[in-house]
Parts: sequence; C-alpha cells; structure tokens
Amino acid sequence: MATHRDAQGARKSIAKPSRPTSLPKTGILNRAVFNDWSTGLSLRREVHFMNDMTTRRFGGFARAVQDAHKFICANDASLCCILRIAGGDYGEDLLCETRRIFEEEDTPDVNQLGRLFAAMRMILSEAGHMPGDQLAALRWHGARVSDLSSRLPI
Repeated sequence: MATHRDAQGARKSIAKPSRPTSLPKTGILNRAVFNDWSTGLSLRREVHFMNDMTTRRFGGFARAVQDAHKFICANDASLCCILRIAGGDYGEDLLCETRRIFEEEDTPDVNQLGRLFAAMRMILSEAGHMPGDQLAALRWHGARVSDLSSRLPI
C-alpha cells in the first residue's frame, strides 16, 4: 500500500494496481528488430508467444507449427536447392506451397502442413543420386524435415 497526502494534508493510503499474472487469452505476435553487427544489417524477425488460444487454435501442434515456420524461413534457399535436385519441379512446388500457407494464412492448416512435410520427407529420403558437395546438405535437411514431419499430423 502506498500513501499520499490529499488537498487538506491528511494521509491517505491507496492500493497499487496489480500486475497481470498471465498473457492475454488471444494470440500475440510481436515484431522485433535485431541488429546483426557482423553485416551491419537490421533483421526483422517475428517473436511468437504461446498461450492457451494459440495452443487450442492449432490443436496441440502449436510448437511444431512454429518450429516448421522458423525452419522454412531460416533455410528457404538451401532447402529449395536440395528439393530441386532431389525432386525436380515437384519438390520445388511443395516448398512453394508451404511458403504460401505460412505467408497468406493467419492460421495455417496443420493437416495440410503435415502432408507437405511428409511429401518433402519422402522426396529427400528417396534421393539417391546427389552430387558429393550436396550430400551433407541432403542429410541435414532430410533429418530436420523428417523430425518436423513426425511432429505434425498427416
């Protein structure tokens, strides 16, 4: 309790406002700017906070959807190259469809994302003829896509 004096000089106690103890029950998306000092660029990244509404909206798969979105954003160019080598136009179309779902829809369809990641996993697992310099990238992307597809529903 804090005290202050009113106009006549008498002391009065006032209650301090309480701080919120939890996040609001709606989805929150904050955009933050991070400076990359090595290149001198400011990078915009989205910081997602999970709460009850976000978890209910994605049916318990909210963390998997967020991880998939981060993976696509961070490894877009290299995944596109690997999918083009391994699956041709079909592999590239899968990645474009995944990008479209994340960019155009406020709430991506979790089942559709699961099917797209499962198809990418199949393409990367069946890739037998890769140039030697792309083999390590194929294994890394394949492991990551496989992990994400196992966490999403089909």
